[in-house]
Amino acid sequence: MTDLDSSNGTPAASDNPRRRRWLALLVVLVLLIGVGGTVFVLYTTGAFSTEIRTEPIQIPGENPFTPPMSQDQPNVTPPPNTGRTFSGDTSGLYGGTLNNSSCNRDAMVAFLRSNPDKAAAWASVQGITPADIPAYVAELTPLILRSDTAVTNHGFSNAKATTVHSVLQAGTAVLVDKFGVPRTRCYCGNPLTPPQTFSRPRYVGPAWPAFSKTNMTIIQPTTYVINEFIILNPITNLVIYRPAGTRGEKDRGDLRDAAIAGSYTLNRTLIRCNGFEQSCMKLPGPMNIRIDCDGNQCSASWLGGGWSRPHPLTREGNTYRTSGEDDSATDCNGSDRPTMITFEVTVTSAETINGAWRAKSLQGRYLVSASAVSGCNAGEVESALSN
Repeated sequence: MTDLDSSNGTPAASDNPRRRRWLALLVVLVLLIGVGGTVFVLYTTGAFSTEIRTEPIQIPGENPFTPPMSQDQPNVTPPPNTGRTFSGDTSGLYGGTLNNSSCNRDAMVAFLRSNPDKAAAWASVQGITPADIPAYVAELTPLILRSDTAVTNHGFSNAKATTVHSVLQAGTAVLVDKFGVPRTRCYCGNPLTPPQTFSRPRYVGPAWPAFSKTNMTIIQPTTYVINEFIILNPITNLVIYRPAGTRGEKDRGDLRDAAIAGSYTLNRTLIRCNGFEQSCMKLPGPMNIRIDCDGNQCSASWLGGGWSRPHPLTREGNTYRTSGEDDSATDCNGSDRPTMITFEVTVTSAETINGAWRAKSLQGRYLVSASAVSGCNAGEVESALSN
């Protein structure tokens, strides 16, 4: 006789498929819990974290593409608040030295040309052909990183390019593309590509004193071509304008930063003259001016001229001027009379002298206003100045 289910008369054997389904579900649940536990253990122990290698300056790292093609800049202190993303055209993001290239592009191209296997691997990282390397490198701009910067670094091993997630130390010399992205580390010739971001980075390698996991820069490419980089000398903070693709030979410094102390021979061109007939007959004539500065305080002296004393200068940008200074003029029947002078010069060009950025050309004006005295009317003389 067949056993019956007491509840509905269905054969008891018919319950077996239901039990098997529940058993299968239980096994799957146990397996999932086991795998989940394993995943949790691996995650918490760091097995799924990604290594980020720290790359100090003046050390080529593993598997360099080329011999050193630059000198990194030591003692670069990153600015504050650099632990975020910046556009590649951000003023002061990069550094450099006026009229000086931080990377030998020609030597790098020549080395790759003489090593075809490396050239092929280098070009593959940049998405170009080996034949395109000279033209591609010629468009890159040599600059210095002013902050610790995340990149994807590519070495050379077993005839192909490797991939190393890296952070480059501030002071590293790089070649930057027209969108503001580092494309080569000059000290080792390694091609660079933008960094990836990871939820659980683990930093390995030698660390420098200023290294901080929370103060690294990520550089975002611009959506347009950069024609000129505004960079800073990382030691002197001199502002430098460097046209993209140049080696530093076309650099322009910010004229506001040019040191003005020195001696100048300024030519005077008469604009107007009233009441100074004797002086007007002597114009035009040179003014031999010496400007002395102590910090931000400057003064001007007329060497062998008509000033009774040096006059302090106030500064506004790259313009320096006196402000209605009292003096005296000997042009009234041989007697002095009270005089107000305005001396104003603007730095219009500058040059590098012994590594310093100094004023070269000045333009301005010189105004003398004398009071009326017995036997002499008021007088005024204005001249344009230039050297």
